[in-house]
Amino acid sequence: MTLLNDPLYKPIIPLIRDLPVTWDSTIVLPQSKMGSCAIIAKKHGRDWYVAAINGGNKELKIQLDVSFIRQVPKYKATLITDYDNGFKTSNFSSEQLKTMKVTLAPQGGFVMCLTPAGVQPSAHNINATKHKISNP
Repeated sequence: MTLLNDPLYKPIIPLIRDLPVTWDSTIVLPQSKMGSCAIIAKKHGRDWYVAAINGGNKELKIQLDVSFIRQVPKYKATLITDYDNGFKTSNFSSEQLKTMKVTLAPQGGFVMCLTPAGVQPSAHNINATKHKISNP
């Protein structure tokens, strides 16, 4: 079975397919902690991509600060996280971004795509969904 045909990866295929390969800027977010958690934001055009990884063996809860985006009230977000041996996709409005708390699984992470509200890039044509790995 290929990655494209594996149901586990269905929620992340649009992101992988459309993820930019060049960036206008890169920022290490202040919630990063050397040796335990890395959170990086990258900008391409008007879109921002935030990725985080938990280097620890315990669940990590973070208050995500997206104030690096000058016009946060005009953005929306799609968040893909590790979830129960699979992935979970959630959508957030600009109002929800102001107080966004994210839980990182042990040695897990997330990727978040932030786009101007009203703009629908193809990378974000994913509905909120959950997919689990099924053991044969």
